[in-house]
Amino acid sequence: MYAIIYDFDGTLVDSYSCLPAIYMKLAYEFGIDDRELFVESMLMFEDLMDYYGIWDRRIWWDFLLKNSAVFKNIDREKLIDKYWFLRIEYTKFMDKVLDVLDKLKNMNFDLYMVSGSDDTIERKIDRIRKSGLNKYFEDIIIYGPYSDFKNIKDAIEYIINNTSLGKYFYIDDKVINLNKLIDIDMVLIRYYFRPPYPRAFAWTSRSIREYIVVYSHTELVRFLEKYLGIVD
Repeated sequence: MYAIIYDFDGTLVDSYSCLPAIYMKLAYEFGIDDRELFVESMLMFEDLMDYYGIWDRRIWWDFLLKNSAVFKNIDREKLIDKYWFLRIEYTKFMDKVLDVLDKLKNMNFDLYMVSGSDDTIERKIDRIRKSGLNKYFEDIIIYGPYSDFKNIKDAIEYIINNTSLGKYFYIDDKVINLNKLIDIDMVLIRYYFRPPYPRAFAWTSRSIREYIVVYSHTELVRFLEKYLGIVD
């Protein structure tokens, strides 16, 4: 038996390409001036915070609302709730991902998911459940400052230490995450994706070593079949 451990955002689902439209909607709804600049600046902010692993948007907005004159009389909770409502609504599955997950289950792979938290662990779990993808996975572990698992390495090692499978594969779109796992005995795979960020820091970090790169989920299946000798 083999295990595949998946990331969520940018790997199983595209929840990034919608961000320009989301921030434009927020600008209109909350009366923010210079809407185009607001969208551009928030994409820069998302880029930086993703790189530094600061995913709690309550922290972001506390800082911005208290310190910037750009925002006037905005209810933080309403803004954050609207942001996540739109992000869930606009999130799309990566191409062929449902077919591939079904195929992997039929090939007797055990599937796990490891992902960083949102504002809270509960919000991330809610997003995953609303996607319907949770039904494919043996376990889903969310890591971050509010979790028992403070970082991605802790979460991955927990799965490996509590299962007895022949080989482990981890797939993630962010180079910065893969770099943190090179000391673990597993196959690291980069799912090639780039969000609509100015620099995409977490995605364009220097690779500590050369990773296997796939550009689609069907390509992932072909790699696994070849790697495991299932087909020539």
